[in-house]
Amino acid sequence: MKLLTAVEMAAMDRQATEHFSIPALTLMENAGRAVAEAAVEMLGDLRGRKVPIFCGKGNNGGDGLVAGRRLLRMGAEPAVFLFGSFQDLKPGPRANLDMAGRCGLRVTAVPDKAALEAAGAEARGSALVIDALLGTGFSPPVRGILADAISLINGLGLPVLAVDIPSGLSADTGLLSGAAVSASRTVTFGLPKVGQFLYPAAEKYGTLYLSHIGFPRALEEKMPASHHLVTAGDVSRLLSPRSPSSHKGTFGHALLLAGSRGLAGASILAARGALRAGAGLVTVALPESQAPPVLDSLPEAMILSLPETGRGASGERTLEMILAALPGKNVLAVGPGLSSTPETARLVRDLIPRVRVPMVIDADGLNALAESPSVLLESKAEVIITPHPGELGRLLGLTAAEVQARRVELSREFSKEYGVLVVLKGAHTVIATPAGEVFVNSTGNPGMAAGGMGDVLTGIVASFIAQGRSVPDAAVIGTFLHGRAGDLAASRVGDWGYLAAEVADLVPSAVREALAREEHEEINRQNLQLLRT
Repeated sequence: MKLLTAVEMAAMDRQATEHFSIPALTLMENAGRAVAEAAVEMLGDLRGRKVPIFCGKGNNGGDGLVAGRRLLRMGAEPAVFLFGSFQDLKPGPRANLDMAGRCGLRVTAVPDKAALEAAGAEARGSALVIDALLGTGFSPPVRGILADAISLINGLGLPVLAVDIPSGLSADTGLLSGAAVSASRTVTFGLPKVGQFLYPAAEKYGTLYLSHIGFPRALEEKMPASHHLVTAGDVSRLLSPRSPSSHKGTFGHALLLAGSRGLAGASILAARGALRAGAGLVTVALPESQAPPVLDSLPEAMILSLPETGRGASGERTLEMILAALPGKNVLAVGPGLSSTPETARLVRDLIPRVRVPMVIDADGLNALAESPSVLLESKAEVIITPHPGELGRLLGLTAAEVQARRVELSREFSKEYGVLVVLKGAHTVIATPAGEVFVNSTGNPGMAAGGMGDVLTGIVASFIAQGRSVPDAAVIGTFLHGRAGDLAASRVGDWGYLAAEVADLVPSAVREALAREEHEEINRQNLQLLRT
């Protein structure tokens, strides 16, 4: 599903009017109706119940005026508080202000703090408050009386229904800069926006509903977009049932360079993820002393025993053994539990220019590149890196917090600069391709913030490459199914304390679900849902 920036959404509005002859007032009417219907769905019968609506002077405020008129017709007692001079309204909101007056909807201007305090006093004890102050075209932070209005809305202790985007947020980023409305529910229009799925701002949306408000499907399909939300429907279209004549060779052979003394569990989890995701064969290359626990825990995997350093890790002298093992393999995954010894780091750096099959690099594989990420430019094969914010920060010379603040931007920049596909893990994992495309994952939950989950993801992504998927498709499929398996685990025990191995074991269930499901557009993640209306 496409995710739009504020500029792209504005272009979609223009094209609807200019090329599809849909009047802007029609779109505004449909948007206001969707908001009014959402209010009824939230609280049921609103007859006789007070609903204050805080409106700005732009199109977002026009949507709020329509919602007020609709709620008045339903028997509610809406009151519109308009921030800005009536004379300053844009044509669409101005037309709806005139209609509001003719219909008996009470509209009060709020020019100063005294008027705002009066509006707050009137709003207390209401059933619901509607936020229609600022829309997707706004760039934070909010200042002046609008910032005060946002503080008032948040302090009322009422359910809040936001129009398109909670006021004070950016449609393009997940940053919180200044005051922002905390909504119980948000109704957004046309197509979802990039910032609605980026944290920490994503927590402000409550339940997110999508309403098409009359945008033609042909327009949605023709809209250029470099950001995409990965949904079950997307993954379903990328998967296909297996042929009855399949054999283990049909589904490829993954080689994992993983594990070291004290960290053999990471190699087991990566191999488990690869096998559960359907790779026909999986070989784990690891120090010879670590082979027994891997064989005991996962007899389905094959072992390539490597000579080890005195620290129980793989060193430079294993390079030729790994290269000799690559013929017949479809992918090489490097990093889970590999150790961060200098010898191992040199091994990783020496491997990258010489490998000719796609590589998935994670964990200690990424740590080996922290001082010289430029070695990625020497790769002759496609590369996926799967960092968490701290690991990407080390590659960029930034803190994890700085990466979190610019997840999409930094993932895309690193991907383009080094020619690798980046899977930046975290809430709504970001996938960036060297071509500049960005995919935001819609699955996963807080229970996945635990050791070993990234190792499982590495194995899953490598598995789909082994099965013949393109590198970008493998990243999209693997990330989605990994998160969905975590959601299945959480549905059984809650999002607290389930294990990475359990997530790996639920990947087949996630695959089965995706294969059986026709295109669907409901996304659940914590308090964030995307539902078509």
